[in-house]
Amino acid sequence: MVLPALVTGIFGAKLEQALRKVVPNALALVVTPFLTVTISILVALFAIGPIVGELQSLIMSGITYVIELPYGIGGFIFAPLHQLFVIMGLHHSFIILEFNYLGEGSVTR
Repeated sequence: MVLPALVTGIFGAKLEQALRKVVPNALALVVTPFLTVTISILVALFAIGPIVGELQSLIMSGITYVIELPYGIGGFIFAPLHQLFVIMGLHHSFIILEFNYLGEGSVTR
């Protein structure tokens, strides 16, 4: 899952910035990274992962619906949007769709 990792990274960066303001400089080398990683993992596991994972599933369902529109309409809608996904680095999440299509046998040569 791509989006939960992305959101967790953003959360971790913001958390580290906040901890650097609070933790004294003498302890910052050890305490800040430890707390950042520990808190980020716990929040990602119990909050970000389930919420953003469900959001990603909804987005993928919507994209699948658009792609499967008849007469190639989905391609005309999806093609310009795919460029935005590539720029944001989210195009890797479409590997899930590709594996699903391969498993169903809907991709032909």
